[in-house]
Order: sequence, then C-alpha cells, then structure tokens
Amino acid sequence: MSSPTHARGMLAWLAVSVLVACGFSACETKVAPGPLGAARELGGQWNDTDSRLTAEALMQEALDSPWMPRFTQFAGRAPTIIVGPILNRTPASLNTQTFIKELRRVMVQSGQIHFVADAGQRQELRQERAEQGQNSRPDPVKPAVQEPGADFILQGSINTFVEDLESTRTIAYQVDLELIDIASNVKVWLGQKKLKKRLEHSKKSL
Repeated sequence: MSSPTHARGMLAWLAVSVLVACGFSACETKVAPGPLGAARELGGQWNDTDSRLTAEALMQEALDSPWMPRFTQFAGRAPTIIVGPILNRTPASLNTQTFIKELRRVMVQSGQIHFVADAGQRQELRQERAEQGQNSRPDPVKPAVQEPGADFILQGSINTFVEDLESTRTIAYQVDLELIDIASNVKVWLGQKKLKKRLEHSKKSL
C-alpha cells in the first residue's frame, strides 16, 4: 500500500508534466471541416476536395431547377453550355481552373447537358482541322463542319469572409454561379454555396 507521502509525490509529478506539455503545445491550431465535408488542412485554404464537392452540389442544384425542363420542352434537345470565367475575389492565389474542370466533369457525367470547348480550345481545333485539310490524305481528314453554338454561359466568382473570435477564426468561402441565356441575356439560374472552415487556437500558457 502506497504511503501518503508517495501519493502526494505522484500528484506533484503529474501536475508538473501537464504544465510542461501545455507549454510545448501553446500555439496548436486545429481546422474543422466545413459543411460540404472539406478535407482537413492547416490554414483552411481552398483545396481540390472543395472544388469537387462544391461543383457537384451546385451542378445538381442547377439540373434540378425549373429552367432545365422548360428548355428541353421548348427546344426538344439538351441545352448546350459554355463555362465562362470564374473570378477569384479572395485575397489568396486560388486556382479557379481546378473548379472549372470539376464543373465540366459533372456536366459531362450527368448526360443531361452538352458543353462546348472554351475559346482557346476551339481555336486549337480549328487549326487542327485546317492543317489536316492541307497535309493529310482525304480519308482521315475531319470536315470543317459548323460548330454548335452555346445556349447558355455559366460564370461566377469565389469570395471569402473571415470572422475572428477570442480563440477561433472562421473562413467562409462563398461560391456564386450564374447561368445566362446567351440570346436574351436572361439569368435563368442563380446558385450559391458556402463552405466554412474553423481554425481553433488553444490559449497560450503563461
């Protein structure tokens, strides 16, 4: 059986150990994932997982909106969309091209939307068809057919909002998308998603 003196010694040793451990971990930071299931990442930066999950959520919302059945009933076909610029309005060097690629991927996999290549890709394809016409044998040459025009353009922006409390900082990413009828300039769908990442800072030990 342990003596009272021994028990007091053990308690004192444990107290010192806790204080030392707290001193070493005085500035530990933890990042809590946002509502879309974002990956844990030190600093709370936008990442590839955020691009994928946000694109999937917004495109599903767009496909379920009333503009879609109205167009297919009127035109008798699936809509053709071109993805325009997605502006980075955050203070960070966020790569919006990754998000644009995810939007295109979801469109193709849905089977309900056609999308045309952007201006740079279309120019490359035109150049390739022209070179085939000049330098290739007749059989494999791709004819210079009329390119289908887009019915709608999808564009938008990514913003951030920061809220600082005593021991936490919340970074909220807000993605706004607009689907615009190219012929009439009418906005047929507006989508918005917010993704929050909470950084928790433990209090500094004295």
